[in-house]
Amino acid sequence: MRVAVPFEDWVVGVFDPTVEDPWPPVEQELEYLTRLFSDPIGTVEGLSDEEIGVGLWSVLDSGGAGTALALNDATLPLDARIACVHQIRTLYRELFVPRCAERLGHVSEQGGRLEMICYMFWDVAVFGGPPGEREGNLFEDAVLDVLEDTLYLEHAACQESAIHGLGHRVSRHPERAPAILDRWLRTGPIRDARLRIYAEAARTGCIQ
Repeated sequence: MRVAVPFEDWVVGVFDPTVEDPWPPVEQELEYLTRLFSDPIGTVEGLSDEEIGVGLWSVLDSGGAGTALALNDATLPLDARIACVHQIRTLYRELFVPRCAERLGHVSEQGGRLEMICYMFWDVAVFGGPPGEREGNLFEDAVLDVLEDTLYLEHAACQESAIHGLGHRVSRHPERAPAILDRWLRTGPIRDARLRIYAEAARTGCIQ
């Protein structure tokens, strides 16, 4: 049974593994997910990197708190769901860039759960727009915009995360996802030469 909970209690529930995951109404889940993405530092103040990584994994994963599933709920306003997706930029800039080292996950360099969820963000996240539908296309536009913006962050682990996400999107966007990677390969800052090889593989949908 879904029961409304205060934001502070929701944060405790999803970031403390000893506390049962909260299950608020889906509209509240979307609101809280947006607050988390838009103010990650304020939300996780006082938590260790390990605790943050575990909590974010739970938020994104359908096997955990699964809060991000709210982004797939067509009963919620599309503009609110898209606004939440756009705030993922803030999560990268304000949390992942300063707190994750520039280590690469696809060669098993990442250390700890925060760096793991940075690398695996788009692998764990299960949201996406329904193919062939207008609302689904608009939602996917927002996802691709965020992925492209993340490629241009001056941070190797964040660039790798975006490459990973675009690799997953190739099957859905066989022209657009490779084109985004091609633009970055031509003009973008490449923080680690190994990312060029990773991006060239990802543009064909071959990722790890």
